[in-house]
Amino acid sequence: MSPRGKTGRKKPEDPKREEGKDRPGRRARPRGEAGPPKEELKIMKVHTLGENETWTHLSLKYYGHTTEPYWRLIYEANKEMVGDDYRRIWGGMEIKIPELPDDLKDK
Repeated sequence: MSPRGKTGRKKPEDPKREEGKDRPGRRARPRGEAGPPKEELKIMKVHTLGENETWTHLSLKYYGHTTEPYWRLIYEANKEMVGDDYRRIWGGMEIKIPELPDDLKDK
């Protein structure tokens, strides 16, 4: 639709749409600007994924837990290779298993 809309008059500028004003309490981030640096994880093992293995299988095997914080730790360590869809894994992939951080030990 054109900036003039149905009435033929030009739409007024929306003051809320100024950078950072469209979401109260949040600073608009220009595209390409990275967030805060991630803490570097130490890798304790590289696991070759078997057929039908999942993130929860790996978290149970290496950490003794299947809940989300544990499997998500493994996924996040491999996100660069896997991408944004954590379901896109298959047998034969080399998965990095990070050491368990202190905040997840003995939960």
